[in-house]
Amino acid sequence: MRRQNSNRKSKNELFFQQLEKRLSSFKLYERNKYSEGEDEVWKKIQEGIITQKRAKVKRLVYLVISSAACLLFLLGIANHLIPFASLIDKEIRLADVPIPDIASDSIMLYTSPDNFLKVEDHSSITYNKEGSVLVKSKTIAHIDHKKEAKGKLFNQIIVPPGKRTNVVFADGTKICVNAGTRVVYPEVFSDDSREIYVEGEIYLEVFRDESRPFIVRTEKMNVRVLGTTFNISAYKNQTESSVVLVEGKVEVELINKQKIKVSPNEMVLLSGGEMNKKIVDVYDYISWKDNLLKLNAEPLHKVLYKLSNYYGRKILFDNTLASIPISGKLDLRDNLEDVINILAETAPIIITNTDDTIIVKKK
Repeated sequence: MRRQNSNRKSKNELFFQQLEKRLSSFKLYERNKYSEGEDEVWKKIQEGIITQKRAKVKRLVYLVISSAACLLFLLGIANHLIPFASLIDKEIRLADVPIPDIASDSIMLYTSPDNFLKVEDHSSITYNKEGSVLVKSKTIAHIDHKKEAKGKLFNQIIVPPGKRTNVVFADGTKICVNAGTRVVYPEVFSDDSREIYVEGEIYLEVFRDESRPFIVRTEKMNVRVLGTTFNISAYKNQTESSVVLVEGKVEVELINKQKIKVSPNEMVLLSGGEMNKKIVDVYDYISWKDNLLKLNAEPLHKVLYKLSNYYGRKILFDNTLASIPISGKLDLRDNLEDVINILAETAPIIITNTDDTIIVKKK
């Protein structure tokens, strides 16, 4: 009986030590959450996480200070509370990766806050299972990390307007990263999940692994898949976000936990906090990866925004032109002036070109 009591006491002490460690990590994060220079988008993401986190902390504190009669209940759910806190910790770590304070017109690959590489446009970035990365003929050497260190080191790729790049993760998943996009991801995916954060637009071909779901997190929604091909657009300065599925099946979840399943040739559009699903021609939304812009009655203001982002040039236009529908194909391998002139042949617009700005007016 004494041995049983001793074992039970040891287990209880171990549980409360783990629980206290979790609560301490949450408190440490609270103290650091208002660090200066933090990107506005990640602040918003963190606010959502912090709200959930505070609720969890309150529940945990309540359990800790409860009467001794609740001790057995605590021990019974210990195996559930601690893993859940781990998931929150993982999400906080990813969301908390700051944007380096280095302005650049080049594609920047950061393997740490102080270690970065300027990447050429349309380059291919490939990771191996140890976390080392190959960019064309340039290799960044990394110390091999032990298995338990997986998911603790983060890389980020920042693609400015006018540039594009491709990334191949060690699991075989491929992403095409569009202009004006930031992607944050673990140097090595963990054994139970593959998670990345996206601000902007990427096209993904996810390698199927039923034991490790692939989760794309954005400011307003998360997309969960096992293996599939889809496009996600979630730009910070746009009011709409979208997921377009080419093949496979995905589940889209909002911050408020609303969920919707998507099948091939369907698009989920998030606007004003509401999700709507419809059937689409998927190539209209993924043609950018092939240096084409396929348009099907696309409002002119959206076309001009895409061109501005794709070429990295400022385009100003008369608001009375915003809703003019544009259909057809634009070859994005041509220079911007030629592309805009093609638009002028089909729409009632006049183009004025200055050194760094294109002005579009009504004819």
